[in-house]
Amino acid sequence: MNVLYLSHCVPYPPNKGEKIRAYHQLRALAEKHSLHLACFARNEEDLKFAEQLRSYCDSVYAEPVGSLAMASALLRFLAGSSINMALFESRSLRKYIAALSKKMHFDVAVAYTVPVATYMPRDLPFVLDLVDVDSEKWFQYAKMRTPGSLYRIEAERLRAMEGRYSRAASSAILTTYNEAALLRSFTSGRIGYVENGVNFEVFHPTAVKVPPELQGRRYLVFVGTMDYYPNIDAVLWFAKAIFPELKNRFPDVEFLIVGHRPTREVSNLAQLPGITVTGGVPDIRPYILGSRAMVAPLRIARGIQNKVLEALALGVRVFGSAEVCITFGEKVPADLIRCISERDYLTNLPSALEREPARAQSVPDEIYQRFNWENNGAQFLSMVEEVAGSHRAQAVLP
Repeated sequence: MNVLYLSHCVPYPPNKGEKIRAYHQLRALAEKHSLHLACFARNEEDLKFAEQLRSYCDSVYAEPVGSLAMASALLRFLAGSSINMALFESRSLRKYIAALSKKMHFDVAVAYTVPVATYMPRDLPFVLDLVDVDSEKWFQYAKMRTPGSLYRIEAERLRAMEGRYSRAASSAILTTYNEAALLRSFTSGRIGYVENGVNFEVFHPTAVKVPPELQGRRYLVFVGTMDYYPNIDAVLWFAKAIFPELKNRFPDVEFLIVGHRPTREVSNLAQLPGITVTGGVPDIRPYILGSRAMVAPLRIARGIQNKVLEALALGVRVFGSAEVCITFGEKVPADLIRCISERDYLTNLPSALEREPARAQSVPDEIYQRFNWENNGAQFLSMVEEVAGSHRAQAVLP
């Protein structure tokens, strides 16, 4: 079976939420089918990483996102477009896919997120992976950021596109039951979900050691890309609303903020006693494993947070906001501690700080069974094959 896979990002390396999910989808498809990837590259490094995916794909095409892409998207936004959609508009990619479709017969396609669904060849059945209902995040931005009216306009335009392409898709999937239910609340179509997973060989309690410089330190850790607004908002809130009181109770406690591209606001937190902003690190695992606990105080959380899954796989407790816990649905993992209010953090975190944790020697079974990429990748593959099979059956009907 020939599969066309369209992505808004280069699905490699699998070191970031959006890339992790796409990478494992590619792997699942490539094991059984001929796979052709077309994606967007944000920089020269992305273009080099795209080449490494040729071991999985029969063809790879990466379209650079030009330096003027944002300016062009803003102009289109002023003219009535969704900025998220306009950012990934490319005539050359459209021409490439049209030429490839003439040269090769595709049985089915996958659109990884809504912006690339616009490139889908006519009459080709496709699975749309929205990952999450991104418009909901923009509605939340409208309540928390300025100017709220512009964020609301973008939310409404993006939601219209989510509805349109979910109806056009043969099947639409998301990362959680809750996200699927939200999508069903404003559109129709065949809508399901496939949860994320963890690479348990990499995120295993015995797969990494805590280096000497982290050993014996009493610290909490936050991990994430630090130019992403929900992460910025989370660490700023925690550093100012929660950490000072913890510092009063435990004078040696530290808060480590680990992640690429910290903004100036985030970097300035390092001026506060006990707070370290590392920036990007070669390996996040030692920082997680050496901590007393991970904190995930996100006030905006869509889909399932990969950083939370990775910490739980390493046997590290996570103290998360209600928004983070809700993403897990009715079955919240035992080591994910729900903190609805400031008081909850200040009541629950001292227990983690008072003593060195006893680290597990294996991945917790409830995490392994539910968030196994082998199982979840197979579920995704089955959905794609079913869409292709249904289309072939309809084609032969008299």
